[in-house]
Amino acid sequence: MDNFKKLFKYYKSKKPPPDFSNVFNLHELQIRAEESIYCKKHHPLPHELESLRINLGVRKPSEWLIYTFENHPGLIIISNAFTNDGAMSWIKKCLQQFSESPYRTNLTNLGIDLEGKSWWSSIKGSLSRDEPTKLVSQLRWSTIGYHHNWDTKEYSEVDKSPVPNEVEFLCQLFLCGAGYPNSNFKAEAGIS
Repeated sequence: MDNFKKLFKYYKSKKPPPDFSNVFNLHELQIRAEESIYCKKHHPLPHELESLRINLGVRKPSEWLIYTFENHPGLIIISNAFTNDGAMSWIKKCLQQFSESPYRTNLTNLGIDLEGKSWWSSIKGSLSRDEPTKLVSQLRWSTIGYHHNWDTKEYSEVDKSPVPNEVEFLCQLFLCGAGYPNSNFKAEAGIS
């Protein structure tokens, strides 16, 4: 059993319940030098990205909380990045757009065939008739870009879907606001 699976099973267990004392809670995260957690300074966006920021529902970088972890180089957590309307818009995109072909969801792994319909359209009809549906609670994730093979723990060049332009723009905004404006980063995979 690999380390990820072992930890996943530990934190998913109900008996005995896991100990969460070593888990970071983003809502209670504080700058703690003894644990090498630092708040990174935000950077203003270039003028040409301002209208894009507003259209994507993102707050000004000065309102973000950006955390870095010395013990985990490259890990950056940005909290408070979306406006309320922006958060709702991205939730809707994840449920409506990223849950349909060509993107992949966990429903395929469960053997659920939507017969060419999207998850959203499949539940929309049943919810409007007040009929409970298991499908609502069964969707756990969808992937965009490269799809991870959980058996081999690899990504494959032949097993991928396009990354939506809006997601690429969103990543560029976050990179600029976190101080990496000239990054060659390209969004290649995502989980929603």
